[in-house]
Amino acid sequence: MTLVQFVFSLFIDTFLIDSCTCSMQSAQMAQLASTELFQCLYFSSLGSEEARDRVEGVVVGLRSNGLTVMVPRYMHDFILYQFQTRLLI
Repeated sequence: MTLVQFVFSLFIDTFLIDSCTCSMQSAQMAQLASTELFQCLYFSSLGSEEARDRVEGVVVGLRSNGLTVMVPRYMHDFILYQFQTRLLI
């Protein structure tokens, strides 16, 4: 194998790997967007306000600006953000 063939094969291998990585990342982003869309549609289609407002959950994580809560009824982790407001005196 000559040097030119070796460099060309490295270029082709790198191009194929980058192409596969880009495709995988695009598929993961599409899956995440699809999941978020259908969750949004599901929760907006719930009939009564009480069904949406009150469910049991377990706090599984703390953040500087909120909580991560696991809701067993929906088998999903939700992030609850606390928005701090400044009181002007």
